[in-house]
Amino acid sequence: MLIRWSPAVLLGLWPFLYRMTIDPAEWAEIGLVFIIGFVWIASLLAMAALVERKFPLALRSRVAAFLAVAAALLFCYGFLEATLLHYLNYWLPLRYMFGIWLVLFLGGTVLAYRFGDRPIFMRALAGLAIVLLLIPLATLVRNLLLQSPWTGTGSAGEAAVAHADRPNVYFFVFDAYGRADQLQDALGFDNGPFVRFLERQDFEVHEASNTNYPTTGTSFVSVLSMQYHTEYDRFRQPWPWQLGLWKSAVLKGNGPVVRKFRSMGYKYVHAEGNYLASRCGGIEDRCIRGKSLGLLDNRLVLLLGMTPALRLVRAYYAEAVRFEPIEFDQTIQALPSFPAAPKFVYAHIFMPHDADRYPDCRIRPRMTKGAEASLEGNPGPYLDTIRCVNRQVRTMLPRLLAADPTAVVIFQSDHGFVVNRQKPFGEWTETEINRRYGNLYAIRLPERCRTMAKDSATSVNTFRIVFACLERRPPDLLPDQSYAIWYYQRNPPTLLRTY
Repeated sequence: MLIRWSPAVLLGLWPFLYRMTIDPAEWAEIGLVFIIGFVWIASLLAMAALVERKFPLALRSRVAAFLAVAAALLFCYGFLEATLLHYLNYWLPLRYMFGIWLVLFLGGTVLAYRFGDRPIFMRALAGLAIVLLLIPLATLVRNLLLQSPWTGTGSAGEAAVAHADRPNVYFFVFDAYGRADQLQDALGFDNGPFVRFLERQDFEVHEASNTNYPTTGTSFVSVLSMQYHTEYDRFRQPWPWQLGLWKSAVLKGNGPVVRKFRSMGYKYVHAEGNYLASRCGGIEDRCIRGKSLGLLDNRLVLLLGMTPALRLVRAYYAEAVRFEPIEFDQTIQALPSFPAAPKFVYAHIFMPHDADRYPDCRIRPRMTKGAEASLEGNPGPYLDTIRCVNRQVRTMLPRLLAADPTAVVIFQSDHGFVVNRQKPFGEWTETEINRRYGNLYAIRLPERCRTMAKDSATSVNTFRIVFACLERRPPDLLPDQSYAIWYYQRNPPTLLRTY
């Protein structure tokens, strides 16, 4: 009996051990995974006892093989989804992803039942289970040996692991944060003290920077792919619908920037925003989320993500899986000591665009569409939320740099602001265009690299500069240009300006 049922127990244990290797700093989540895994294995053993008592001898091995494969494949959906995203390089819609998983599940279990009475098949299952278990076990042991708590006040272990040629890279996106001169001209807000604070922290603050595109998705697909939308046509081949899925994959961490970092030995940390395209995609080494607002907290989301249930819940009852928008201070506090350096951290902070805060960061009674939408009638919430962002950065940035003094840090906004959202984009004046395209752009690079970007740099070249610095070579920069496009526009973007 022990030999017959060992593949079921081992393969049933593997998905939970694999899950425990992800987000290892969250021990409360690991504990829940361990408990659910224990219950699952106990259930398998109970089924084994029932089969041994009630089934004829000829069927016992077949049922054992069936349950062994079913136990593994049931909880492998998340692993399969992340693997397909990585190798296909675009995000599969639910119906295709679920169909692929269902075919594999049914095919694997039918095959197991068909050949489960053959000793060589059962030995092969046991061997596969042992190999699969050794991989997450080795990772868990390594993580336990490496782990030290992130104190936020300076960690010698964290700084020691980061090397000058491969520093940790932190990319913080502040949604709709306008450029300093535009904030002054349009809203009378002096952001000079914050700019000077960043400069004292060794940042280059570009006072004439511009975004390449005026909307979030178009802007940051361009940033995270290091190219203009005019170069995307190859992703339409062989099917035109692939382009949208590729863009979604880029925003979820599977674009050229993250792939380049991975090729250089970097781990990837993704801090989740509060709209669909900025969610964790499953291929990150660490996902950071805000506080749960739905029925499912982060621990249950992690567990359900191992099965098709999570995407089904999100598709048909999205309110059950909602989290507070992550903020800058929360992101810094949530950063673990591993994945070990070097690591690339991407955080989409929905401030000041979609959060209403008082200057001291207390929550203001929420507007209908967020702070930026209130600009025409009352710029107060937008400016107060900027003051809150500045306050968080002033407080937490020194703690980050004390813990990680060689860090490369980028503060950038996807676009600026617009005062009159009702005015058609095609009728905007030059002044209104400047407000929307003028974006925050501050970057902290090693001293030898601080002259790589000109003051009028645009976002598309951000990581071309970073990689050139890390590889100690001249940057291969694209022409700095801005393109005209607006929400829900189906026509391709058209060239607006060259800087």
